[in-house]
Amino acid sequence: MHQFYRLYSEETITPQVVAQLGEAEITPQVVAQMNIFMIPWGHHRFIIDKCKDDRNKALFYVEKTLENNWSRAVLQNFLDTNLYERQGKAISNFEKTLPATQSDLAQEMTKDPYNFDFLTMTEGYYEKELKDALMNNISQFLLELGTGFAFVGREYRLEVGDTEQFIDMLFYNITLHCYVVIEVVIETSNLIMKKAVFGDWEQLYRNITSRPESAKYMLWKIDDSEEESKDRMLRTLDFQSKEKYALTVYLKTESGLEAIGWASMCEVNPGVYEDMGIAIGPDFVGKGYGKQILNALCDEARNQGAKEFHCSYREKNLASKRLQDACGFKFDYRSEEKTDPRTGEIYVVVNAKKDLQYVV
Repeated sequence: MHQFYRLYSEETITPQVVAQLGEAEITPQVVAQMNIFMIPWGHHRFIIDKCKDDRNKALFYVEKTLENNWSRAVLQNFLDTNLYERQGKAISNFEKTLPATQSDLAQEMTKDPYNFDFLTMTEGYYEKELKDALMNNISQFLLELGTGFAFVGREYRLEVGDTEQFIDMLFYNITLHCYVVIEVVIETSNLIMKKAVFGDWEQLYRNITSRPESAKYMLWKIDDSEEESKDRMLRTLDFQSKEKYALTVYLKTESGLEAIGWASMCEVNPGVYEDMGIAIGPDFVGKGYGKQILNALCDEARNQGAKEFHCSYREKNLASKRLQDACGFKFDYRSEEKTDPRTGEIYVVVNAKKDLQYVV
């Protein structure tokens, strides 16, 4: 009881608080004061043990317990996984894209990092294994996501124009009154790559397709029409999205995620994957992002059972050659001449490959 008093002493503890209120205005301090007497002593023992002298942290768990009707076991789980430190910390663009009220609520419900230790999975698992494990532990998965989440479906099919897209996991949140999409993503030290999303075309246009430097080795021309560039870019992404792995590349920033490019690969033969192109904006070249992307593609291909990964580049594109050298690719005897359909220029494509059975 001494620890209880010391932790909450500034809340002016008095069991008769309700009787003393009378006609007085109920302030947040009074509400907090009332709340600490509304959860069982067994819950307080866990909170006092974990929160020590941190009053704000203790009140956070008291309020969450009341809000969600947590049992002692659930409370202990969130104390052990440091929910207070993780809550509302995920990088997002909610402040810019949602109205103020929704933005605050949505941000409050995020966590960084999410804790899926209950899966007991070791490194090197496949994406499918992760999804299966989450579905097999759906109750704990929902608990970690937070209040008000209802599971709608997995690999949920959506029609977007003339194409169909599949959402890894779709939830509905009854607090936000909106659907929540969860995609299993590839993450590197600075980047996050996830299934090609066309909604970020403005950032992609600004960072890539409006830039003459990007068009040098791409099959597009730079013109003054934003609509034509948008249409051409969306056709490119739409083509790539039909393959199994078409990814939008996002840079992690303090204000959220910025779409800076895309990457894709496909399985050309059993056990052999090949990149279908990596494009990032000129402002992001030379900063190590290309190496992160290519290595991430190789790692994902290896996870899918690939033994080799193939890349190709124009002979004059020295930046691509340096990138592949840095990622451990070796020159392959195959090379071929091609003709640029825009200019009629004949150029040589050089092929390289990497053995994925050994880490280079």
